Amino acid sequence: MRIWILLLLCGINTACVIDARVKDTVIGPERQVAVPVNERSIVSVRIPAGDVDVLASDGEDLTAELVIRCASEDSACARRLRDVSFVTRERRDGSISITLSRNSSTGYRDAEVQATIYVPKAAQLALDMTAGDLHVGPINACVEVDMGAGDVNVFARTSDYRSVDIDAGVGDASLSVDGRNFDAPRSWLVGAQMEWRDGSGRCDMVVDLQAGDIDVRLN
Repeated sequence: MRIWILLLLCGINTACVIDARVKDTVIGPERQVAVPVNERSIVSVRIPAGDVDVLASDGEDLTAELVIRCASEDSACARRLRDVSFVTRERRDGSISITLSRNSSTGYRDAEVQATIYVPKAAQLALDMTAGDLHVGPINACVEVDMGAGDVNVFARTSDYRSVDIDAGVGDASLSVDGRNFDAPRSWLVGAQMEWRDGSGRCDMVVDLQAGDIDVRLN
């Protein structure tokens, strides 16, 4: 993640502290969760901060794995995050929510977080992050992203999408459709917005990023 994005986020959140120490100590066991979904399921996932990879799965469960690293076992980071776990809820409308037991991004300011999410066929996946890097591979679900700061890369199938809306408040945004590249026009010289409406699929993609770069590629 670019340092200027971190500085911008810290400017928004005065509790943010950039910790340059090497974070190579895994804290606690690898966290895992598995949630049954079907092609009608609408799933929202909230990872406050970290590096997140979203991949397709051939199974029937949406599964997620989380690894947390701190500078040492006796650090404040380790004491704070040792008991972090996944929390799942099914709402009255049947949609599914997956979050972490510590939901504020400031709690992860001195940690390295790596999450991997495996998604089977579902109706929609909505991803919510405050800060980090997000990589979404082609998955069998419509994608929505709401992020504060970081970089977003989405790879998807052209045949799945009807439209794409991308908005980078501070940063660059680009879209590639079957090898044809589009650069989003800038708003007030700092942000970039783009709308694409030429698809024939069932999905409408929305990527909203306050600070950072967006790269969406449809093939």
